[in-house]
Amino acid sequence: MNSSRKWSISLRGANSLFGKILLPVIGFMLASMVVTGLVFNNGIRATSNRILEQEVQSDNQKVIQSLGGRMQTVLAASGILANDAVLKQALESSDTDSLSVLNSRALVVSERFELDLVQIYDASEAERTNLEQSSLYKVSSVIGLIPNPGANLFTIEGRLVYLSRENIAGGGVIIVGIDLLSELDRIAFQLGLRDSLSFEQNNPPSETASFIENNYVLKTPFTIGTRSITLVHDRNIAQINQIADSGRNLILLIASATTLFLIIMMALVLQGIVRPVRRLAASAQQLARADFESLSPHLLRPEDLEKPFWIGKNDEIGQLADSFTHMSNELSNIYHGLVYDLRQANQELSVAYDSALQGWSSALELRDYDTEKHTNRVTAHLLSLARYMGVPEDEIVHYRRGALLHDVGKMAVPDSILRKAGPLSDQEWEVMRQHPIYAYVMLRKIPFLQKALDIPYCHHEKWDGSGYPRGLLKKQIPLSVRIFSILDAWDALRYDRPYRKAWPKEKVLEFIAEQSGKDFDPEVVNIFFAWINTQNL
Repeated sequence: MNSSRKWSISLRGANSLFGKILLPVIGFMLASMVVTGLVFNNGIRATSNRILEQEVQSDNQKVIQSLGGRMQTVLAASGILANDAVLKQALESSDTDSLSVLNSRALVVSERFELDLVQIYDASEAERTNLEQSSLYKVSSVIGLIPNPGANLFTIEGRLVYLSRENIAGGGVIIVGIDLLSELDRIAFQLGLRDSLSFEQNNPPSETASFIENNYVLKTPFTIGTRSITLVHDRNIAQINQIADSGRNLILLIASATTLFLIIMMALVLQGIVRPVRRLAASAQQLARADFESLSPHLLRPEDLEKPFWIGKNDEIGQLADSFTHMSNELSNIYHGLVYDLRQANQELSVAYDSALQGWSSALELRDYDTEKHTNRVTAHLLSLARYMGVPEDEIVHYRRGALLHDVGKMAVPDSILRKAGPLSDQEWEVMRQHPIYAYVMLRKIPFLQKALDIPYCHHEKWDGSGYPRGLLKKQIPLSVRIFSILDAWDALRYDRPYRKAWPKEKVLEFIAEQSGKDFDPEVVNIFFAWINTQNL
């Protein structure tokens, strides 16, 4: 009785996965330990360096993007000051009150936008503000650095300064700026960086990285205006190396202790274990790809289960195979239900987005009678022409959103200008030309509109570079904008406006042909004429 019971226990132990694997392991342990230690030692160092490089590269891109945003802020601040009616009136007077008004306006803009420099000059280019700019070493006059309106990078007293100049209608000049070294300190604080950030003006041809003792230095070149500079990011990695070494040693110690009995065992029993594990791995990959249609319902072959001591017969592999088969069947049912629900939710979300955009477009049309129904027509034409040109559908959805919102920036334009029946004055045109920038500011932080932002921001750019707000040239202008601008002109000229009657179709086509290579992309113009012949317009 006792002998029979011992045989029963022995057979159960040998028939388990642990029992089948235990005996062959010991002979191959030492060689496996050496190989594993060498591979792991090199791998953890390479991995930690790669993670460090990616993290610093990401931080550099964030810093450069933040600098770009600050430069956009400088441009916006100079535009606001240049169009301040109270400031213009104060410049025409030379009394004490006018100086107070100018200083207060300059101080408000400086604090609002965190500017390091705000200078206001009258029509004779005499300085009218007396604010001390500590970050720029109390620069008293910078008007000679920027003779014409615009913005660029300058070196003042050894420091890089980004300045923007705007002329004030009726006489006067606004110059605002930021000290880039001070901005680096602000941005590093905002991003939580404790590293050393600086600039170099000798640009490498591409991004370079180097390890110098316990420091990792990454140099990233980029362009500001017409100047090229390099952002130098110096990170001390002594603590990181120490932690990595300690972690590596600890993990190697634990791995050596826990895998000592298990690694080589697999080589001796590979012929028996590889078949069911391979099927299980293949089925797991199919499950990961949601390939439920070709997933095999049985992982173990019946003929294999008839062999004694076969891996998968009455052991953990067999239990795992049965559990996996049951799980895959359950997941298949859940998957098909989730796919339906997800498609339904995506459809409802897309409808909600489109309804919101249509609402914004309609709200703008209520303010601007001239463009009533214009947006919907241009949007429909844009989608048709884009498909005619072979633009992928996943991009066309962004074309549509951008077209619906192309004039959304006009919501920030005063009614006195937007609804004016007669021609606009030069000052009014300056305000009207700000609406692409208003659109960019309004939409840039809305995630699902990021890829639709090109049309609202750039639809007044021209092929020859004479457009606004950025003066983009030729194929610097996004394709969606180059298509849209032709259709925008086509529709605008084909319908009545308060200041003119609609043009005949032939006259509009002649105008578009004349502007090919000036306002419009010649290649897109040719495709437009081919497309227009297929339409009943």
